Amino acid sequence: MNLRGYHLHLYCQPQQIPLAQAIRESLVTEVKEIEGAGPVRSGPIGPHPLPMFEAWFQPEAIAQVLPWILKNRNGLSVLIHPITGDDYRDHEAHALWIGDKLPLNFAALKD
Repeated sequence: MNLRGYHLHLYCQPQQIPLAQAIRESLVTEVKEIEGAGPVRSGPIGPHPLPMFEAWFQPEAIAQVLPWILKNRNGLSVLIHPITGDDYRDHEAHALWIGDKLPLNFAALKD
Protein backbone atom coordinates (compact mmCIF):
# COMPACT_ATOMS: atom_id res chain seq x y z
CA MET A 1 0.00 0.00 0.00
CA ASN A 2 1.38 3.39 -1.01
CA LEU A 3 0.26 5.47 2.00
CA ARG A 4 0.32 9.17 1.17
CA GLY A 5 -1.74 10.43 4.11
CA TYR A 6 -5.18 10.21 5.68
CA HIS A 7 -8.57 11.82 5.22
CA LEU A 8 -10.94 12.42 8.09
CA HIS A 9 -14.65 12.91 7.34
CA LEU A 10 -16.92 14.16 10.13
CA TYR A 11 -20.63 13.67 9.33
CA CYS A 12 -23.69 15.47 10.66
CA GLN A 13 -27.39 15.83 10.12
CA PRO A 14 -28.44 19.09 8.40
CA GLN A 15 -29.54 20.62 11.70
CA GLN A 16 -26.08 19.84 13.16
CA ILE A 17 -24.11 21.81 10.56
CA PRO A 18 -23.29 24.61 13.06
CA LEU A 19 -21.87 21.97 15.44
CA ALA A 20 -19.79 20.44 12.63
CA GLN A 21 -18.52 23.90 11.69
CA ALA A 22 -17.46 24.54 15.29
CA ILE A 23 -15.67 21.17 15.47
CA ARG A 24 -13.92 21.91 12.17
CA GLU A 25 -12.70 25.29 13.38
CA SER A 26 -11.42 23.81 16.65
CA LEU A 27 -9.71 20.96 14.82
CA VAL A 28 -7.75 23.20 12.44
CA THR A 29 -6.89 25.62 15.26
CA GLU A 30 -5.91 23.10 17.94
CA VAL A 31 -4.30 20.28 15.93
CA LYS A 32 -1.32 21.78 14.12
CA GLU A 33 -0.77 18.52 12.19
CA ILE A 34 -3.96 19.06 10.18
CA GLU A 35 -2.73 20.16 6.76
CA GLY A 36 -6.07 21.42 5.52
CA ALA A 37 -9.81 21.09 5.80
CA GLY A 38 -12.62 21.58 3.36
CA PRO A 39 -15.84 23.40 4.13
CA VAL A 40 -18.78 21.74 5.80
CA ARG A 41 -20.88 20.51 2.87
CA SER A 42 -24.61 21.10 3.19
CA GLY A 43 -25.66 17.74 1.73
CA PRO A 44 -24.47 14.46 0.27
CA ILE A 45 -21.47 14.59 -2.07
CA GLY A 46 -19.68 11.74 -3.85
CA PRO A 47 -19.83 8.64 -1.66
CA HIS A 48 -20.78 10.62 1.45
CA PRO A 49 -24.46 10.30 2.46
CA LEU A 50 -24.72 13.27 4.84
CA PRO A 51 -23.34 16.76 5.28
CA MET A 52 -19.70 16.51 6.30
CA PHE A 53 -16.33 18.12 6.23
CA GLU A 54 -13.04 16.57 5.23
CA ALA A 55 -9.61 17.18 6.73
CA TRP A 56 -6.28 15.70 5.71
CA PHE A 57 -3.06 14.88 7.51
CA GLN A 58 0.16 12.89 7.18
CA PRO A 59 0.51 9.31 8.52
CA GLU A 60 2.77 10.36 11.40
CA ALA A 61 0.04 12.73 12.68
CA ILE A 62 -2.43 9.94 13.50
CA ALA A 63 -1.20 9.93 17.13
CA GLN A 64 -2.30 13.56 17.51
CA VAL A 65 -5.46 13.51 15.39
CA LEU A 66 -7.09 10.32 16.68
CA PRO A 67 -7.20 11.23 20.41
CA TRP A 68 -8.42 14.74 19.57
CA ILE A 69 -11.28 13.51 17.39
CA LEU A 70 -12.27 10.82 19.92
CA LYS A 71 -12.59 13.50 22.60
CA ASN A 72 -14.18 16.26 20.50
CA ARG A 73 -16.53 14.65 17.96
CA ASN A 74 -19.58 15.36 20.16
CA GLY A 75 -21.27 12.09 19.21
CA LEU A 76 -20.96 12.64 15.45
CA SER A 77 -19.78 9.87 13.14
CA VAL A 78 -16.24 10.05 11.80
CA LEU A 79 -14.57 8.11 8.99
CA ILE A 80 -10.77 8.05 8.80
CA HIS A 81 -9.23 6.38 5.77
CA PRO A 82 -5.82 6.20 4.13
CA ILE A 83 -5.00 7.95 0.87
CA THR A 84 -3.41 5.32 -1.38
CA GLY A 85 -4.78 6.14 -4.82
CA ASP A 86 -7.47 3.43 -4.62
CA ASP A 87 -10.47 5.42 -3.41
CA TYR A 88 -12.81 2.42 -3.32
CA ARG A 89 -10.55 0.28 -1.11
CA ASP A 90 -9.56 3.30 1.01
CA HIS A 91 -13.20 4.03 1.87
CA GLU A 92 -14.35 0.40 2.09
CA ALA A 93 -11.63 -2.06 3.13
CA HIS A 94 -9.30 0.32 4.98
CA ALA A 95 -11.91 2.49 6.73
CA LEU A 96 -11.85 3.27 10.44
CA TRP A 97 -15.23 4.37 11.80
CA ILE A 98 -15.72 6.22 15.07
CA GLY A 99 -19.37 6.34 16.06
CA ASP A 100 -22.07 4.98 13.78
CA LYS A 101 -20.88 3.46 10.50
CA LEU A 102 -22.76 5.13 7.66
CA PRO A 103 -23.71 3.54 4.34
CA LEU A 104 -21.43 5.09 1.73
CA ASN A 105 -22.32 5.27 -1.96
CA PHE A 106 -19.50 3.01 -3.20
CA ALA A 107 -20.74 3.24 -6.78
CA ALA A 108 -19.42 6.82 -6.79
CA LEU A 109 -15.90 5.45 -6.15
CA LYS A 110 -15.69 2.65 -8.72
CA ASP A 111 -13.73 3.28 -11.92
